[in-house]
Order: sequence, then C-alpha cells, then structure tokens
Amino acid sequence: MADRTAQFHLHSALFGLQGAGAHYYTLNAKEKDHLVTLGWKYEGEGWYGKK
Repeated sequence: MADRTAQFHLHSALFGLQGAGAHYYTLNAKEKDHLVTLGWKYEGEGWYGKK
C-alpha cells in the first residue's frame, strides 16, 4: 500500500492515565512505541488512509 499510511490503534485500560479506558490513534510509529512503554496496549492497525 505505497500510497496509503497506517493508523496505529492503542488502548489504555490503566487507571491513573489520562483517558483510562480510552482508544487512541496515531500515524507516528515512534509515538506508538513510546505509548506502549507507558502502559498502552497496541491493538494493531486501525485502518489505512491516504498519505
């Protein structure tokens, strides 16, 4: 999918995090990886969108 970009999907089920129980989407793989280190669960690619 050269003309498309992934939307990474994360979920926070941890209490004490802002938006506990929230879903979060990002285009940035580094942001995704950082959020995982903070306790967010990576749930895969939500969808693809145009670049």
